[in-house]
Amino acid sequence: MKIGFMGVQGTGKSTIVNKLVEEGFCSSDQVAPSIGRTMKEKGFPINESGNDETQLLALQITCNQMYEPYNIYPRTFLDGLVYSKYLFEKGQVAESVLKSWEDLTARHMKDFDVLFYIKPEFDLVADGDRSMNVEFRDRAAEIMDEYINKFGWKYIQLTGDVESRMATVHKSLGTHARSPSRWGRTGGSTRRGRSDPAPACGHRR
Repeated sequence: MKIGFMGVQGTGKSTIVNKLVEEGFCSSDQVAPSIGRTMKEKGFPINESGNDETQLLALQITCNQMYEPYNIYPRTFLDGLVYSKYLFEKGQVAESVLKSWEDLTARHMKDFDVLFYIKPEFDLVADGDRSMNVEFRDRAAEIMDEYINKFGWKYIQLTGDVESRMATVHKSLGTHARSPSRWGRTGGSTRRGRSDPAPACGHRR
């Protein structure tokens, strides 16, 4: 089972995922690692400073994660697509890179069994990696809504404080959340029953 969280920076995706781990509904090794943090550690510019190289690496990592034995994704393809579109609008990313994100997002978002969506409700809080640029956050949120409406993915919206959001998560996941062993740990899309090695995810030329 693959569970994805959609939302721009600072909306509380990681908070909910961390609560699931703390409560024992999943283990930390079932959670896909932070892509932005990984890239920052490698010395790549992130957030609104991104460029072609940044977004292509993010795309490769995102593709690879879909074929790893993770069940919880604090970030989905949509996040990378949204930031690529923002950077494209700013002239920092080529149209070919944006197109690659659009194509792979359309293909792989269907692999998630459950999608949770969190819209901005609170002020940004610095965490050392997150951009504190409100214009960046707000435009990214608009782009995210545009793509969700365009592709028509079904999602469950999380609102309110952490307790309210967790109540919705528990209700939505039902017995799946209470029985992590039923989720399966094979790589690839559990929906399609695939365990293929990760594909090469190059961009269009």
